[in-house]
Amino acid sequence: MVIHPSTSVSDPRPLRADARRNRERILAAARDVFAQAGRDVQMPDVARAAGVGVGTLYRHFPAKEDLVLALVRDKVQAAIDLAREALTRDDPWEAIEWLVHQNAANMAHSRGLRDAMSVIDFGDDNPWNSDEARSHVAAVLDRARGASAIRADISVDDWQALMCGLSAAIAMGADPARQADLFLSAVRRH
Repeated sequence: MVIHPSTSVSDPRPLRADARRNRERILAAARDVFAQAGRDVQMPDVARAAGVGVGTLYRHFPAKEDLVLALVRDKVQAAIDLAREALTRDDPWEAIEWLVHQNAANMAHSRGLRDAMSVIDFGDDNPWNSDEARSHVAAVLDRARGASAIRADISVDDWQALMCGLSAAIAMGADPARQADLFLSAVRRH
């Protein structure tokens, strides 16, 4: 069964300090709880782990899918930050290696989130397909391609598909470092 995130409109006003702290506690707890139990997590489990009431949880996230979407957005932002950092490395191939290994390590820590994501239909609102996410990957790939460090035919879509495969392998228990090395051997120019 595929579930769509709720379409409720969020209040544009900034959160009060206590509400912001509660939201941050909920997200931190949800990361841990989803890492352990994947899609089987129930909202009361998250509320309990965050030390907030269920009502507080539902005020911030009306449905479980909204909570998962917020966690995915955080993961996408972390991936964008990694791509930015990769661009600061001197050697384009070392930047690619570093980026793939960092992503693999992050995937290993969030296997349960991948499981929870698998039942959500993001439609056209998939955070991984945002212009910002795609442009940062494109910058890393363009730089590596320009240095003849990677295959000339690797596109952003190819990269994302390979990342999905890497995530799936790691979620099934494969060794992240080995899977990252296999990924790298597929993209490296020989």
